[in-house]
Amino acid sequence: MNENGRANRVFLIGGSSGAIEATRSLLGKLPRDFPCPILVVIHTGPESPGLLPKVLQRCTSLIVQTAENQAKPLPGHVYVAPPDLHLTVQNRAMLLMPGPVENRHRPAIDPLFRSAARYYGPRAVGIILSGYLDDGCAGLYRVKQSGGVTIVQDPEEAIAPDMPRNAIERVVPDYTVGLSQMAELLQKLASEPVTTQNEVLAMDPNPENFPGKLAAFTCPECHGNLWEVEEGPNLKFRCRVGHAFTADVMLADQGLDVERALWAALRVLEEHGELSTRLATRAHQSGHQYAEKRYSERAAEATQNAAILRELLVHGRQEPRPARPLDQAEREAAEGRESA
Repeated sequence: MNENGRANRVFLIGGSSGAIEATRSLLGKLPRDFPCPILVVIHTGPESPGLLPKVLQRCTSLIVQTAENQAKPLPGHVYVAPPDLHLTVQNRAMLLMPGPVENRHRPAIDPLFRSAARYYGPRAVGIILSGYLDDGCAGLYRVKQSGGVTIVQDPEEAIAPDMPRNAIERVVPDYTVGLSQMAELLQKLASEPVTTQNEVLAMDPNPENFPGKLAAFTCPECHGNLWEVEEGPNLKFRCRVGHAFTADVMLADQGLDVERALWAALRVLEEHGELSTRLATRAHQSGHQYAEKRYSERAAEATQNAAILRELLVHGRQEPRPARPLDQAEREAAEGRESA
């Protein structure tokens, strides 16, 4: 505690896949009288029943609860972001917001770290645990820029090492440690006094106010224009609404768009082949040999390309050849009749 009886630090934990296990292990090693509050954001789906506080409570003597809007974080308490709400801090109180998703998640890690960097400055301790992609990198960078302490789980022991590795590469954290050493480090940091002249730093926590230049991409969420924002080594994109994505998340989203487009193309090819087959059968029954041959060729081509595309999507073994335009198929069919 400082001279005003207030905890010197606030500890921020962010993670995704594998972070629940890591958080359980970390909290289980902290004593009941841990003198600082801990705020936790772990990626959860909007339909999650919100049982994470109960799951974490089973392994620690600290008091674990769901974060409440406008509540002051207390020492020895762990506050968990509820499903579908961003957890941030403002004037040293917790603030829950149903704002735009960041990096495809709500709650996301960056809003918590970013706001804590503003309102706690050097008192903030940002911790990145196991997870995929790079949510938290930009927020951790803000914590470091504000004079706070940055800690990253050793990626070699993380179930999903992407988030720790990205944080190490882009932020160069103060500490990269395993969970057993991390608990000792947190106790050491919690016992150290921290002094700061400016309790509130001059950094705007509102993502929509960040400067940037217009990007040549559209928002994966609302398809609006995106602006590029550089935060140190981190490249981020934001739309007018406030949806935010790191470059890695944008790449992942574009990959999903490509896959969705390929599956849509596969559906159209298979339906085209089935319809062409039915029309070829009707032409045969009517004695229309030219129409039967034309529809049969279309059916064979669509079926073949659909099979190649399905193989690519399922196994990634070969690329589909481009389908011939209909006029080319008809021209080749006419050439075949003439040669016959």
